[in-house]
Amino acid sequence: VEILNQYHGEIDIKNFRLILEEMKDRLDAQSAHMEIEFPYFLKQVPGHANAIGLGEYRCKMHAVLNEEYKLVMEITVPIAPSLAAQESEGLPRSPGHWGNAIISLQCLNFIWIEDVIKMVEEVIGQNHLHGEDEQQASVSGVPLQAGRKLLSVEKIVKALGSRFTANDDILCFSITVENLAEGYKTFATLDWPEAGQCN
Repeated sequence: VEILNQYHGEIDIKNFRLILEEMKDRLDAQSAHMEIEFPYFLKQVPGHANAIGLGEYRCKMHAVLNEEYKLVMEITVPIAPSLAAQESEGLPRSPGHWGNAIISLQCLNFIWIEDVIKMVEEVIGQNHLHGEDEQQASVSGVPLQAGRKLLSVEKIVKALGSRFTANDDILCFSITVENLAEGYKTFATLDWPEAGQCN
């Protein structure tokens, strides 16, 4: 507590390691852990499904220092149907809020939280088919059924995986996409390059 008080109001990603190093030294410990959770607010652009001025995203940072230093960032991005889908048929049993994409990642180089959110929301937006014909279409390499305006946890997690593996600044990631419906929840997960590395 004394160590954290020294950094009161100044805890950020840059001094996580400094705090853990001081914890190890003062407590004569082999390893040190620290986790913080906080809301992150981002101004929404016009036409966004959640465009009410500011969007709220839950963020968590978990750092471990033993022989090596490890920092995992977790961001929960709400998933909502596109405005076009809401105005027409919407989504069954889950109007407005369809679910969440939970992204955990380790970075080789610094990445802004808003950049991660933008990548997720771009993929989510591409998983909506805006046409009304009955033909097949492919978005981000993921085939979608025209006219249905339905999201699939499996399709979203694969599309997000393709987007994140293409980013050279990301060392590893774990993605969970969950659909929150009445009385039940469905989800899909993807870990890269191996399970458990970013947990």
